[in-house]
Amino acid sequence: MSFAHEVCEMALAHVIGNKSEAAYRRGDLFDKRRRLMVDWASYCSTIASNADNVRPIRKTTEA
Repeated sequence: MSFAHEVCEMALAHVIGNKSEAAYRRGDLFDKRRRLMVDWASYCSTIASNADNVRPIRKTTEA
């Protein structure tokens, strides 16, 4: 996917250590982050629907 590094970092809620960079990124990029999450959800659902070789994890019972 081709999303800007800043959008990905903000979506992951990483803290920016550099004060100068943080000052330039005061906006929340909400619309861009929303598009990133919609694309990620679509990607994940594609993988899940094509995963015919994945076995479900079952809860084991203790003896």
